[in-house]
Amino acid sequence: MQSRPIVEGFFVKTVEGLVFEIKGVVHPRNRYIAYLRYVPTGAHRSGLRKVYDLADRERYLVSNHSSYLWTSQVHGRVVQSVPHERVKAVLDPVEHLGMLRAESRELTVLEQKAVKMAEVLVKHTPIDWTDIGLTGSLLVGTAGPSSDIDMVVYGEQACRSMYDHIDECPGVEKYSGSILERHVEFRWGALHQYTDILAEIEQKKRLQGLFEGAEYFIRLVRHPRDLSYGFDDRIFEYVGHSVHECTVIGDKDSIFTPCAYQVESSSRPDLRQIVSFRGRYTEHVHAGDHVCVCGRMERVREESGDAHIQIVVGEAATDYLVPF
Repeated sequence: MQSRPIVEGFFVKTVEGLVFEIKGVVHPRNRYIAYLRYVPTGAHRSGLRKVYDLADRERYLVSNHSSYLWTSQVHGRVVQSVPHERVKAVLDPVEHLGMLRAESRELTVLEQKAVKMAEVLVKHTPIDWTDIGLTGSLLVGTAGPSSDIDMVVYGEQACRSMYDHIDECPGVEKYSGSILERHVEFRWGALHQYTDILAEIEQKKRLQGLFEGAEYFIRLVRHPRDLSYGFDDRIFEYVGHSVHECTVIGDKDSIFTPCAYQVESSSRPDLRQIVSFRGRYTEHVHAGDHVCVCGRMERVREESGDAHIQIVVGEAATDYLVPF
């Protein structure tokens, strides 16, 4: 029986052999909100092919497995999801890291670095082995020599404690030089007009960089018990895809995936928040920054009757969030 809640960082394999990545922390009772990540193929040693673009993932499901496209009344649109009865296997990040630490076989170079980095984090920050795991290609089994180390830390207290001490960890380096330039081009290639400011932002982030030559990203994820709301407590209504200028007035949730920034706007007084389900927008802007944001605008109706506007960034390649 699964002892940990299945949240961001977990993957699930379906009965057809599709691999989905779990998104977010709250889910409906009978399914997981999850994005397609890998599809079966005979052309790779792992038997899986990665699907990168979000639009490509949806097109694949429309053509081949439309049952994984679910009309969510909460979201007010079709979302990718996996019904519980279609899950064949659950891939648990914490369990997988524990297996690698106890593995009798010789680990790959990347696995060795990932285990060593986890050891450094546990030793030099106030987290425990039950708080940390490996996700991404290392969890799914598709990692190659040049793959990233994708880590995840669970629980609000553990996440904040780790974040406050990560700069003290030996061997953990921020992006710089030509590697930074390559990283920015890979992550933000569609936003060449903002290359300089995005490079400055990326260089300062603590949750990504290099460990013994391997690139890493650490995803910080709350437990469901850390949240004051459940899946059905809010209703989202699409208002439009738009651009707004606003001021960040709160960034305490900027380190998490999903991340959130509290904002205020003189031109749109009901705009209160910018959110993203993509790790690339964590640590991105800070309280006091005047920012320009482009994304999906939603009206959020709370169970209490309160309503406000939020902008979701990261669903389109042309979305952006930049200070000015």
